[in-house]
Formats: sequence, C-alpha cells, structure tokens
Amino acid sequence: ENELVRNVFASSVKYTSILVMPAMVVLIVLSGPIVNTLYGGKYIYAPFFLTISVVGTLLAVLGSLSAGGFLSGLGETGTIMKQNIITIIVGVPLGFLMIPALSARSPVLGIAGFIIAGVISGVPSTLWVLYWIWKHYGARADFRSSTRILAASAVAAFMAYLPTRFLNAADWIKLIIGLAVFLTVYVLGAPIIGAVSLGDLNTLRTMFSSMGTVSKIMNIPLKAAEKVARAKARNRNGKPPDSEP
Repeated sequence: ENELVRNVFASSVKYTSILVMPAMVVLIVLSGPIVNTLYGGKYIYAPFFLTISVVGTLLAVLGSLSAGGFLSGLGETGTIMKQNIITIIVGVPLGFLMIPALSARSPVLGIAGFIIAGVISGVPSTLWVLYWIWKHYGARADFRSSTRILAASAVAAFMAYLPTRFLNAADWIKLIIGLAVFLTVYVLGAPIIGAVSLGDLNTLRTMFSSMGTVSKIMNIPLKAAEKVARAKARNRNGKPPDSEP
C-alpha cells in the first residue's frame, strides 16, 4: 500500500523533527552553559566538540532518523547494509586524511577532525538512502513542513543565544534563561509559522498520553501551543476551529 507507506514515512519524519530538532539546536546554542554547568571549566573544548557532533543530526528534517526504522519495518536489511558500507567507505579515508593533518597543528584540532570526519561520512550515505526510499517507495519528507520546523527552531535558538551571549552571570543561570527563552519562543512560534497544526498537537498529546508524569509535563507546552494555533485559525477563518488536519 504505497500511499500508506508514504504517509507513514512523512509523518515519522515530521513528528521526529518536531521533537528532535529543538533538542539538537539547544545543544548547539547552549553547549557552553550546558557543559560548564555539568562539569565546570575542566573541559574548555567540550562545548565546541558537542556543537560539531550534533550538526549531523540536523538531517533529521530530511528523514535521517526515520530511514533506519522505515527500512527495517519493510525488511530492507540489504539496503541498510549498503548504507553502512557507504559510510565506512567515505569515513575511513576521510578520517585518515583529516585526523593526522589537523593533529599536526593541534591535538585539539585532531579530535575535532575525528568528529568532523564522522559527521561528514554519514551525509552521503544518508542522502543516498533517502533517495533510495523515494525512488522505490515514493516516500519522502514533507519539505515544506521540515523547512518550517527548522525555521521555528532557528528563530528560537537565536532568541535564546542573545541573553546567554551578553548576560554576565553564572553558567547555570544562563542555561535556565536560555532554555526558558528557547522553549517559549519555539512553543509559541511553531504554530504561528505553521510548523505544527492543531492536528499535530492532538497527535502529540495522544503519543504521550500513556507516559504518566511525562504526559503531564508535555501537556503544558502542548496546551500553550494549542491556544496559539486556535487563535491563528480563528483569525484566518473567522471562527474557532475544532481541529486541523
């Protein structure tokens, strides 16, 4: 059932992106306060390493985190093996080139070279497997939705970065303020941009409904986003909607 398969993959990418993208962007923007709050100033290069490690995960908006489970569910284990082989073919030579070259300048750059090689090596194989899924099943991410989710995350990240960049305070205070600003802007901004609809919020609420305390915690931002989404729909349609697809 190709139509069902396409819808399942697109939905998987969308809901994964809604949850994962904000987390990854927060790790990038607040890497300094996060590391310094947990470990103090002992690991001065750790924020940089954390940032470049997370960059590859941003491909989640295209379906990188959904592809493996999608292929496994369809029994396409051979395709998964080919993807891993491509990653090795690209990653091993790249590592042998980058790590020694950068280590000659600085041990820190050598570690960065190792991380960067790992991130880059996964890009060609990810793009290939996403193309393979589209070619054989016609399934792909909803790029319009992915773009809006990425935009909402980027705006929230920028707003969270400003106070932490110029605030003269302890790292744990910067972390709390940064997280508060990010969550507020993302939760309220995503419905405005159109990254999430009322239907998406209802689906997310259903997904977390059986998770006890987690469900209660998640219900707080979901309710706030729902109010914004309803207000937007009311302004557009002239009447309060029950839900949106």
